[in-house]
Amino acid sequence: LSPGGVLDVTSGSQGRVTKLFVQTEDSVAVDQVVAELDQPQTRQELTTAESELRDLQDERRQTLEFQQRKTTVLTAALAQKRRALNENIEFLIGDVKLLEEQGKVQQELAHKGLTTNEKVLQAKLDLGHQQEELARSRTSLKEIDNEETKARTDNEGELLAIDLKIASAQRKVNAVAERLQHESSVVSPYAGKVAELKVNTGEIVDRGTALLTVVPKDASRTTIEGPHGTEMGPLVAVLYVAPTYGKQVRPGVPVEIAVSTARREEYGFVIGRVRTVAEIPSTAEGMERVLKNRQLVQTMSNNAAPFEVVADLYADPQTESGYRWSSSRGPNLKINSGTLVQADIEVRSLPILSLVIPQMR
Repeated sequence: LSPGGVLDVTSGSQGRVTKLFVQTEDSVAVDQVVAELDQPQTRQELTTAESELRDLQDERRQTLEFQQRKTTVLTAALAQKRRALNENIEFLIGDVKLLEEQGKVQQELAHKGLTTNEKVLQAKLDLGHQQEELARSRTSLKEIDNEETKARTDNEGELLAIDLKIASAQRKVNAVAERLQHESSVVSPYAGKVAELKVNTGEIVDRGTALLTVVPKDASRTTIEGPHGTEMGPLVAVLYVAPTYGKQVRPGVPVEIAVSTARREEYGFVIGRVRTVAEIPSTAEGMERVLKNRQLVQTMSNNAAPFEVVADLYADPQTESGYRWSSSRGPNLKINSGTLVQADIEVRSLPILSLVIPQMR
C-alpha cells in the first residue's frame, strides 16, 4: 500500500445513485465530483420554495400595477381639488380685501356719526368670517400635499413589505438549492487513483456508505529517503504476523517480500526492512480501516488477532519495478498499491553450530 493507506470516498447523505463519473483506474482530484445522488424530497422542497418566490414576485408586480393606476386616479382628483381651492382662495383674498375697505369706510362713517355701531360690528364679523374661510381653504390646500405624500409613503411601505418577503423567499431558495447541490454531489476529499467502485448506478446508499476506494496520489512518488541515506520506494508492505511471532519482530530487521504478481522461483523477492511494529494486536475494525475489504480482513486475520508490521522496500531505479530484488532485476512490471504479498521476516540470527551445540547459542 501507499503510506497513506487506501481511502474510502463516502456519501454525505442518503439517496439513490444516479451517476458515477469515474471508473476504476481513473485519477481524481480533491473536491472533484465523483457521483450524483437523487434527492427527491429536497428537490420537491426546492420546487415549493421557487413557487413561493414566483408568487411573491407576481404579487409585487400586480401590486405595483394597481398602485400606478390608483396613483393616476388620485393625482387627477387631487389636481382638480387643488385647482378648485386655488380659485376659491383667490376669490376669498379679493373678498377679504373688499371687506377690509368696507370696514374702514364704516369706521370713518361711525366717527362722523353717519352710521350705527351695529353696521360697524357687522362689517367686522363679515371680514372675520371670510378670513376664517380663507384660512380653512389654505389648510385644505396643504392637506392635499400631505395626502399625496401619505399615498406615496403607503405605496412604498406596501412594496417594501413585499420586497422583504421576496428577499426571505430568495434566501430560502438559495439555501435549499445549496443543500440540494451538497446532498446530490459526492466529492472526493482525496487526490489519487480509483482502486475500486463499491456501488452501482441505481443503488440506494445511506449516509456514510463508501462509494469507491482511492489510492492516494502520494503513492506515485518515485522514491523517499530512508535512514542512513538509503532510498526507499514509495510503497510500503503492510504485513499481518501471527500473534505467536508478532512480538519477536523488531524495527530495522530485514524482510523478504514475495509479490503475488511475480513468481518467486523465477524472480526472487523484494528486499525490505521493518519500519514499525504495532504495540498491540490488530482488531478486525482496525484492519478494515487499512484494507477497506472485509473478506481480505477475514483472510489476513485467520480467526486470530495478528500484529501489524509495516516494512519499507528498498528502491532500485535500474529495475522496471523500481525496487531492489534478491536475485535478478525482477519482472518487467510495476508493483501497484493493493498487490498481495507474502513475507519472511528475520527475527533471530544464530550460528549454525549453535543448533548442534546448544552451549554456543
